[in-house]
Amino acid sequence: MDIANELKFTWSVLVNLSPIIGSVAPVVALYYAKQKYKWDNRKEINMFEVEIFKEIYSRFLITDLPNAKKMLHYNGNEIEGVDEVNDVLNDLRRSSSYFEMADVKFYQQIKTRQQNLEDKLTSINNTDVSDEKNEEFRYMIDSEIREIIKLISNKYQSYYKF
Repeated sequence: MDIANELKFTWSVLVNLSPIIGSVAPVVALYYAKQKYKWDNRKEINMFEVEIFKEIYSRFLITDLPNAKKMLHYNGNEIEGVDEVNDVLNDLRRSSSYFEMADVKFYQQIKTRQQNLEDKLTSINNTDVSDEKNEEFRYMIDSEIREIIKLISNKYQSYYKF
């Protein structure tokens, strides 16, 4: 008899809990559907931004920034090619204007890096430079350009981390 009473008790508890379970299940299903919609929507937005990102920055990463670095050369007295590199940096900033609205933080980082590098280039332009100063300058410019490339690359990789 004990088993029969236990089964009746268990059955009555389940019958009493069924309305609660019935009301919670749709809420859980709705929450899941809403999260899936957000995920899919975010993924679509990210893919759109990836295409824009590729269009804007692939040229800078592959050709413009590496070639800009090559434009700088030491003639034994001063560093030449500074104006040409500044033109590339200004083009980078102008091309990044989409992100001024879409991702302010990223835009500010690009703009700050670009302006810092431009300021350093301008400070050495038309200035007599020793061999030692040229080496320091080259290292600093290489480092700054690598940081810009790293910033752009990290932003690109972040699109694939949903």
